[in-house]
Amino acid sequence: MVGTIIGAGIFGLPAAFARVGFIPGTLLFFGLAVAVTATHLILAEQMLATGHIQRLAGVARRGLGEFAFEVTSLTYPLGILAANYAYIILGGEFLAVMARGFGFDMPVPLWQILFWVGGAVTVLFGLKHVARVESYATAALILAIGIALLVAWSVADVRQVATATWRDWHLPFGVFLFSLSGMTVVGEVVDIAGRRRRETYLALTAGTLFSAVLSWAFGVSIFFAAHGYPVRDAADIVSVLPSSAAWLVPLLGFLAVATSYITTAEDLRATFEHDHKWKPYVAMAVTLLTPLVLLAVLSRNFIATIGFIGSIFIGINGLVIAALGYKAMFRHRDYLRHVLGTAGCALLIGVYVFGILQKLLSRTSL
Repeated sequence: MVGTIIGAGIFGLPAAFARVGFIPGTLLFFGLAVAVTATHLILAEQMLATGHIQRLAGVARRGLGEFAFEVTSLTYPLGILAANYAYIILGGEFLAVMARGFGFDMPVPLWQILFWVGGAVTVLFGLKHVARVESYATAALILAIGIALLVAWSVADVRQVATATWRDWHLPFGVFLFSLSGMTVVGEVVDIAGRRRRETYLALTAGTLFSAVLSWAFGVSIFFAAHGYPVRDAADIVSVLPSSAAWLVPLLGFLAVATSYITTAEDLRATFEHDHKWKPYVAMAVTLLTPLVLLAVLSRNFIATIGFIGSIFIGINGLVIAALGYKAMFRHRDYLRHVLGTAGCALLIGVYVFGILQKLLSRTSL
């Protein structure tokens, strides 16, 4: 959970906090963290309720019917493919920066292809190999973030805590949701936990909330270290840290992006294979090759990309999951759980609907 959630989205957080300020950004961020945690638990419960290995589209069909299956069959894969496209962009850029530090200077597109090759080979070895690689890489990622936090706080301007742009409080919705969501790995957690409910819930809750706190601390510390300067990409982050710590950003970035890429790619492969009944080699080919095509034809505005993915694709998927939870709670025989559960799921539906509409209707952006 931690390795997947802390990914490319973490590098959009300083810009989000710079745009709306510390207090509005923090309130929105942790409000969405609670919503995302609930979403992960609802999805896991739906997966545990069936004896089959399924992902979102499969449980949507089982709980809500064919229309929900058709919608999530589009939004869920597209969201993962777009995210993996963003991961390849950033992963190659971070690799190029690290390589230049060792005297290897090659074009960034070549490093992006090499990043893709490494991720593809890991995914080809299967879920257990992905989990093993993820464990070591995530441990290194957490260590790198810890060092970055110490360095950033040494040059932080804590007066930025008073900044607030309340009228634009909603603008980081998509970026925050992208940086918090781990629904693409919920199925893998269910499988690795042996479909045991207690272990699954514990992993999802602890992983989501720990990732939220760590991501928030990183975003806020870089925002404070920038002294009000709008930090929009990795180069800006490097510029606000002491020169002696410049190596931290590409290392942290590579680990964050790599751990997210391999788990989301594995989940997409499983989605095609189990929910859509594709042949394994077709599922693998579409999963691994499509992001390369997107890399060749799409623009590379990172913050705009993750903001759209978060608000629209993750928003629609979250809406479907919340609807699944509402339907389950509506039928619950325990009156208290029925009332509290349906009210909570209705609120969750409202959160995702708001995020989708504000993205579609808003004339301003980060």
